[in-house]
Amino acid sequence: MIVSDELEVPCFSGAFFDRASSQREDPDLLRGMLAAPGTRILLYWRERLLVKESRNGFQLSLLRTRDLSHFLETDNVLFVGSVNGNMILSVDVSKVPRVGTRSLAEGFGSFRGLGQIAMSLSRTEAAVAGYARSMWEWHSRTHFCGSCGGQVEFLSGGHVKRCLKKSCRKIFFPRVDPVVLMLVAKEDSLLLARRIGWPKTRYGILAGFVEPGERLEEAVRREAFEEVGVEIIRIQYCGSQPWPFPASLMIGFVVEASSYSIRVEGGELEDARWFEKTDLVNRGKRGITLPSQLSMARQMIDAWIAQPGGRLTPLQQEKLSALSRVL
Repeated sequence: MIVSDELEVPCFSGAFFDRASSQREDPDLLRGMLAAPGTRILLYWRERLLVKESRNGFQLSLLRTRDLSHFLETDNVLFVGSVNGNMILSVDVSKVPRVGTRSLAEGFGSFRGLGQIAMSLSRTEAAVAGYARSMWEWHSRTHFCGSCGGQVEFLSGGHVKRCLKKSCRKIFFPRVDPVVLMLVAKEDSLLLARRIGWPKTRYGILAGFVEPGERLEEAVRREAFEEVGVEIIRIQYCGSQPWPFPASLMIGFVVEASSYSIRVEGGELEDARWFEKTDLVNRGKRGITLPSQLSMARQMIDAWIAQPGGRLTPLQQEKLSALSRVL
């Protein structure tokens, strides 16, 4: 099994911004920020964010409150945090019809999907954008109380919702879905799979949602066996990534398979196979494509390809031995 000692910080994380969570409990937070001249606003429209072109591609277009005062209400405003001393809000303008977005964005940029722009954003801007998108996706799915069906209200700067019915008053928090990523290796080979609906040339590592009452390590073993019939003998954690499509936390593991045997029987996968390093180094010539460079899954594959030799380094062996004793 070949692993990297440490992955780089993936996209949508490692940001230099303060979420300022201690300020969320101030009931006058949003009203005060909407009145403050230094406040900056990121517009969100139907899974798209307002950006402007830059030398590197795109950057977030942050507006002042005076630029869109007629759109501001406390139930469509989200407190994001502080960046370089400026307080950041995000405003959902999804009620504006498509024909109205051009005039709304005129002079400030255009609305683009996060997947299209993330690679050209700075690390901080990508994290802010991903954070805002995940939060608005949560809001779009929680218009009513999940317990009694009643109306809900915004609290804590948009980070909490509470049922308005006195007989209920249930509180809801943003949802995050944990997903395990599994880079399955054996000696000098890497197991990659193609999901149903993917292009015929595209292959990626295994992934699956963690189920209630399940340890991450148990999810790794279960998913690997369910998807490709592979038993796992070693597990090594290698990092995590927030994934705002809509709101997952990707948790990466490098694992070693007990054998080369593969079984794909329906389910979510169309194909799975073992690849040698030369297959992936020469993937262009061999008609193989990999996941987006936005993803930690791609980062894990690239780290495996770049790892010299075919054996663990002493540091990797030490980490793996310590981990295997507790697993």
